[in-house]
Amino acid sequence: PMVALQVGTQANDLMGAALLMAALALASAPVGEWKVDRIAMIGLALGLTSTTKLALLPTVAAIGLFVLAVIARSDERTRRRLGMATAAIFGLAFLAVVIPWWARNIAREGNPIFPQSVPLYGHGFDVGGGPTVDFDFVERRVAWPFYPVLEPIDDRSGYGALLTIAIVPGLLVALRRARRHPLLLYGLTLLATLPFWWAYSLHEPRFLLPYAGLALALLPWTLLAVPKRLRGLATGLVVITAAFSIAVTSEQQILPLARQPVE
Repeated sequence: PMVALQVGTQANDLMGAALLMAALALASAPVGEWKVDRIAMIGLALGLTSTTKLALLPTVAAIGLFVLAVIARSDERTRRRLGMATAAIFGLAFLAVVIPWWARNIAREGNPIFPQSVPLYGHGFDVGGGPTVDFDFVERRVAWPFYPVLEPIDDRSGYGALLTIAIVPGLLVALRRARRHPLLLYGLTLLATLPFWWAYSLHEPRFLLPYAGLALALLPWTLLAVPKRLRGLATGLVVITAAFSIAVTSEQQILPLARQPVE
């Protein structure tokens, strides 16, 4: 439901989430496959995310630091110049996207990430400085650790189902069988993002949409936990659910937008 709502109201939420998911997916590859083209694409994806959705900047920074840490760690086993060149390619790819927009904002407002003000500097306003919307999602603020188990069912929900069928069972299986690198990337960057989400947003779960989307990658691990004789049935249910989700999103948001007259 949350995705269907965002298609018609905050389309840049979905675009930012998609770009960030692309960056996370590219950075999840084995380090031995981190060639120049992959590192450049990660930088471009993070740059595009930065200019698409300001609320995702903390996550962009967390992923960027993770990528640089991996490059530095790999540098211990290779030549130092090669590691520095790789980091430079990553940085240049990121800057190639953000510089035009940030330079314009600096020239006009004195702040590269306007309208969000820079701490201790200002030149903007606190986008997340209004009253929080905690009670739209949990009964008490102290109940956030239990979200989305206690998620309300409305047009801004959807995380609860992912938690039940993908995140918990899929993560348990993946921790035993999968590579550690993608799980570390996912977990560490999410943990780094949450404090900024709490301090600088209205506490809307839509800003964590990239991590919810990537949770779908855990579905194959969930299916591995199903007995073989029932795995075909479980796969069929997943396919039917995906088709239903596409149909609802199309019927509720995409088609009504497409039918609107062009002015």
